[in-house]
Amino acid sequence: MVNHPVFFARNVKDFLRVEQVLVAANDNPLVTIAEGLTGGDWNPLRWHWREALTAVQIAGQLPTHPASNTYFSMVPIRFGQYVAKYRVLPAGNLPGNWLDLASRLGTQPDALRLMLEETLRSQQLLFEFQIQLRTSASSMPVEDATVEWPEGESPYRTVAHVMLPRQEINTESQAATSRQLSFNVWHAIADHRPLGGINRLRREVYPISAAWRRQETQSPTPENPADQASA
Repeated sequence: MVNHPVFFARNVKDFLRVEQVLVAANDNPLVTIAEGLTGGDWNPLRWHWREALTAVQIAGQLPTHPASNTYFSMVPIRFGQYVAKYRVLPAGNLPGNWLDLASRLGTQPDALRLMLEETLRSQQLLFEFQIQLRTSASSMPVEDATVEWPEGESPYRTVAHVMLPRQEINTESQAATSRQLSFNVWHAIADHRPLGGINRLRREVYPISAAWRRQETQSPTPENPADQASA
């Protein structure tokens, strides 16, 4: 999940275009913005306004404590006989003074991880897991990942709570294990099958990415990526 409700590309074709822009721009922000918005077409009526605005909103978010964000699926899944999006949000205010954490740890390269580590040493964290059911084909598209489904038509409903217990999360054994793990939305039962073009792309890309990372770090494979992709 990501701390923004929608994705910055409507479909796989647009996502490929954005990736090609990033490669061609060679880290030049002005070229990235110009090509990302226009797509090489100087007719403003055909510019990618919504996608560009979403990308700016995502990139422009200020860093904050990882446990204070709301995280979204962005794209839908099958939810039994329904279609749904999901999110998790903090259940109540974050205890403690995370601004103090930010002032002490903010200059560190892994500041967000360090904030989470220090918080979990002293307290548990609770989140609400919420589902938004699709009730309209027109205003809640499955294949356009840039559209935020209106909560006025279908509000999010809390279906579970997720609790992270107080713990130490920076042990050597945990670090070694984490380097071997991969996460894939397709590692799910049929009733929770991912939907839409962006999810179908993830089914193909994630196992390849995980295999490449394990090869680079020479890590053993704890589970078969192909099994995830076909789940």
